[in-house]
Amino acid sequence: MARIRDALLKDFWIKAFSLVFAVFLWISIVGGESAEELYVVPLHIVHVPENMMISNDVVDYVNVRVRGQRGVLNALNAKQIRADLDLSSAREGENTVTLFPEEIQVPEGVTVVRVTPSQFTIRLSRLAERRLPVEATLVGAPAPGYERSVTVTPSEVTVLGLEEALRSLRRVETEPVDSFGKDRSFSVDVRLKPLNGHVYLKGPSTVS
Repeated sequence: MARIRDALLKDFWIKAFSLVFAVFLWISIVGGESAEELYVVPLHIVHVPENMMISNDVVDYVNVRVRGQRGVLNALNAKQIRADLDLSSAREGENTVTLFPEEIQVPEGVTVVRVTPSQFTIRLSRLAERRLPVEATLVGAPAPGYERSVTVTPSEVTVLGLEEALRSLRRVETEPVDSFGKDRSFSVDVRLKPLNGHVYLKGPSTVS
């Protein structure tokens, strides 16, 4: 046992330094290797022209292949990569828009090799505008002997959307308002129901 102990303790600091140096050298070599990784990244559509909207389906994610040192890629995650599809030059109708690798935002030390898909068909349609009446959605009967008389403020709201989608709309409804057992007047702020299809509210989404 004494011989084993003496052998281990002999030149201890030299052996310890050699071990630390070997570990450091291994980390440097592995971390310095060039490698590639594939990440699935959300696609953000930006700079849609004013009074236009996208009227076709577009993918939500793209595959981004990046290259960098192994140590850098090991610390990288998809949240550090951003893919923006810029529509500032798009026009009404069908557009073919290309997303180039150099347009992908990545941290320093990382290079984008390829993005898939890289071309997108974007159909832009012009928005139309209409004023529609608001109809309160009442649930529950008032107390016996009482009747309901409803006033909505504002009585009309403005909606934006594709012309073909607006043609079928006649009103905008509120979320349910409970009038069960009421025996006196009351006022309540209530949200408007979400609109279906390519139609959106212009302005506040709450009425009284």
